[in-house]
Amino acid sequence: MGTAFVGLPLLITTLKVAYCYEIHELYQGRRPMPGAGHAVALGRLKRIVLGTLIVAGVFNSGRAVGGAGGQIGAAAGSATVAGSHVLATFMAPAIAIEDAGAKATAQYIREAVGKQWGQAFVASYGVSKIAGALFVVGLAAGIGTVASVFLGAAPLAMAPGQALVLGVLSPFAGFFAAAMLKATVDGPVSTALYVYAVDGETPDRIGLSVDDLVKLN
Repeated sequence: MGTAFVGLPLLITTLKVAYCYEIHELYQGRRPMPGAGHAVALGRLKRIVLGTLIVAGVFNSGRAVGGAGGQIGAAAGSATVAGSHVLATFMAPAIAIEDAGAKATAQYIREAVGKQWGQAFVASYGVSKIAGALFVVGLAAGIGTVASVFLGAAPLAMAPGQALVLGVLSPFAGFFAAAMLKATVDGPVSTALYVYAVDGETPDRIGLSVDDLVKLN
């Protein structure tokens, strides 16, 4: 359990760094070579590990403060959790784009956060809410399928075993749909926000086509 708790965020961050690198290449009008993003991400694992631990620490601190009770604690906790989402928004593109050390990367992230805090929060909050809704829909569909079969109210003839399988798979389908949506939308948005915050201008090719995104490995 502990390995999964630590390893999953690291895996997600590593994949996001790879994706942001390739998105940035497209923004610059270049076609990334197959596997280029993954190679860059693997070469920057130290910064990925450090950044993931910092973001997780800020997030967990916010949860702890929010759970301490009281309106002040709840407000402070919510603000801290929001800060962790903003840090996560800029961390991956900063690591992907900047060929620099940890200290310099941290400075780039601080500058981006200072300039684009509001936009990053709105973007991360909106995508997270939509992704969360997809997961809830999958979970509700699974529970509803199992309940309707065993209550004899299923619209389709279905054996109890089939209902259980479908009931288990539905939440997973919702989870993967949410993860795919978040990854697909979050990469281009966070990269564009970071470039705008650091360079002061939007990328030349901000309007990527679906074909561009699908072709990324």
